Amino acid sequence: MTSSSQHAPVDMDVIIQQLRDQITQLQQEVQNQQPTQIRVQGPANQVKPDRPSPFSGKKSKSLEGWIFQMQQYCELLPVPHDNRIAFAGTFFKDQAALWWRSYHRNTNWTVDAPTWEQFLEAVRRHFTPVNTTISAYDRLQRLSQKTSVNAYNHEFRAIMLELPDMDPSSRMNYYS
Repeated sequence: MTSSSQHAPVDMDVIIQQLRDQITQLQQEVQNQQPTQIRVQGPANQVKPDRPSPFSGKKSKSLEGWIFQMQQYCELLPVPHDNRIAFAGTFFKDQAALWWRSYHRNTNWTVDAPTWEQFLEAVRRHFTPVNTTISAYDRLQRLSQKTSVNAYNHEFRAIMLELPDMDPSSRMNYYS
């Protein structure tokens, strides 16, 4: 043997005992720590919601429906409030992705980062058509029962979702 390959004898029993002592000490430290958050559900019972569909910004897609699904998804995962805007941005495609790129570039994220509510307001401002209410009232005026009562009720309720501020007596007046 050469002098570089010669080492002092190693007592493996001593090393193994030291490692066991370290493991015991770490286990005791973990047992003595108080959990900061109690988890009600275990991994086997954890809810795994479907991901919301991507939002493209097209008028035919329901913005409010997408926002509601995104909020529910963020609550169930849970996505921390500080990460929700960036997380939601990953669901934008087509025109919405272009808007997101512009919004992201023009926002000072270190000094004046928007809250989730401010972000949703910006999304609504950009993607809610100006004439949504007028269009809903026009469709309501033209609505008539052509097939089943069930189909009429479904269409009526869909229009009412676009007119959330309408009072109940006006709703009844339009239901004919």
